[in-house]
Amino acid sequence: MSKTIIIGGSAAGAAVAARLRRLDEHREITIYEKGPDVSYASCGLPYFVGGVLPSRQSLVVTPVKAFVGKYNVNVKTLHEVTAVSTENKTVTVKRLADNTVITDTYDSLVIATGASPFVPESIQGTSLPQVKTLRTIEDAEKIRQAVTTGNIKSVVIAGGGFIGVELAENLVHAGVGVTLVELKPEVLGIMDQEFGRLMTNELTRNGVDVRTGLGIKGFSTANEEDGEVLSVELSDGTEIKAGLAVMALGVKPNTAIVRGNGIELDSRGFIKVNQVFETSVRNVYAAGDNVTVNHLVTGNSVSSTLAGPAARGARIIANTIAGVDGASDFPGTSGSGIVKAFNLQAGITGFGEEYLSGTGLVKDRDYFTAFVSQKSHVAWFPGAGFLFIKGIFDKQNGRILGVEAVGSSSVDKIIDVASALILKKGTFQDLTDLDLSYAPQFNAPKSPLNMLGFTAENIFLGLENQVGVAEYLKIAKGRDKNPEADDGYYLLDVREPSEVTALRLPHFINIPLGTLRDNLGEIPKDKLVLITCAVGVRAWNAARILAGNGFRTTVLSGGSSMYSLYVK
Repeated sequence: MSKTIIIGGSAAGAAVAARLRRLDEHREITIYEKGPDVSYASCGLPYFVGGVLPSRQSLVVTPVKAFVGKYNVNVKTLHEVTAVSTENKTVTVKRLADNTVITDTYDSLVIATGASPFVPESIQGTSLPQVKTLRTIEDAEKIRQAVTTGNIKSVVIAGGGFIGVELAENLVHAGVGVTLVELKPEVLGIMDQEFGRLMTNELTRNGVDVRTGLGIKGFSTANEEDGEVLSVELSDGTEIKAGLAVMALGVKPNTAIVRGNGIELDSRGFIKVNQVFETSVRNVYAAGDNVTVNHLVTGNSVSSTLAGPAARGARIIANTIAGVDGASDFPGTSGSGIVKAFNLQAGITGFGEEYLSGTGLVKDRDYFTAFVSQKSHVAWFPGAGFLFIKGIFDKQNGRILGVEAVGSSSVDKIIDVASALILKKGTFQDLTDLDLSYAPQFNAPKSPLNMLGFTAENIFLGLENQVGVAEYLKIAKGRDKNPEADDGYYLLDVREPSEVTALRLPHFINIPLGTLRDNLGEIPKDKLVLITCAVGVRAWNAARILAGNGFRTTVLSGGSSMYSLYVK
């Protein structure tokens, strides 16, 4: 009888065991898990801290006893694998209850050890009891207990990624004051800054003290009237007083036990795997937060600490071990992710523009971007939310390199469809061709993704140009400093006067779209006309009118709607 050992019983490890048992009723399967649970949802930890999930058991997908009963798997919780010998096909295991050490043998091995919070050694005081991480249920229980006892009134979060943003929202809902410190210019550094700015502003509007462009130098404690207080020193010398700090600066792979076993790792310690998640050692597999996988856009190996690739990797590993013929290999990941905080959703698939430019690609030579401001469904039907969508496309063939979206709703739909097209090497033309479901409460006849495709097509054909809000603000700032300087732009607002009164964009001159043809003489032909409206549709119409009359034009991406949310 063949024997498979799985190191780690969280998402990937438990999924391998469940699938493998369905395929092979007689195989001996053993899970060694360091913690007390298997098959738990680590992605729900911030919501357990905030009380959205009422109990620890809310996070446990399948309790150990039920898991054993369903899948007939030897589940050994509170057992830590301390060493692996791929030469001898053995693992060394320590039983944490009494430190007893045993050696076990395998025919196939699955390394699903996951990752641990990354805590930089350069930050002083991270070993203080008031400095926490959030990776396990036990971590979440400690933070939740601290904030629900009433003793903790404020928390500092280091890191503005998905976990940091979700935790900030949940702590605010729990009545705790939150300061979020992020080294990058905006939160959600995986996305372009224009979208990160929208989330930064959303957090700020809801009471989070967001400190961007700053790192944490160290932690210390001091006794004050209310007891011992944590002092957080920032990189600019500022000090913040808090009851607790949570480190959310990313993760590092748990792969120390496989070093020296012939298993190939990358420079950061992640395990390299092939398309069936087999390592460089035969019959040794790995999946989850400890591996690198192929990226569908670039073809490069990337670490993917997301649940989707882990779950699919687990299925493929089980298929391979069981010898299922004809099962699919792993094509790669698009890196799709989504987060929600308060009233804003933000998602990405593929790569953002800033990442691509950082690899040496040049805008308008190697890639181009298209931006649309849309509603989640037709505007005339109640409840329509706003959507800002940005696509990044290959300059030569129009292939989709990435899509980002921020909005009050429907972001998941945008990202999921775009991810499917990236998998199939789709182009902006495929966006224009999408035939998506329509009813007024769900979508529009020309869906937001259709509109992104139409806009990208216009840009690809040279019919339209766009300028982002950040670039416009640079123009406005320059005019504020030197009103007489010639920056080469004429700023035209084609909204109605009542709209301009409600929200005026500095330095724009208002000529409503309906009167534009009668006022062409007021617009200089030696300037590049930057046009804005509320979302971009009227600006595009104005651009075509002006282009037909010999003017050079460009459109402000997202119009006044984007501006209103972008400006703090």
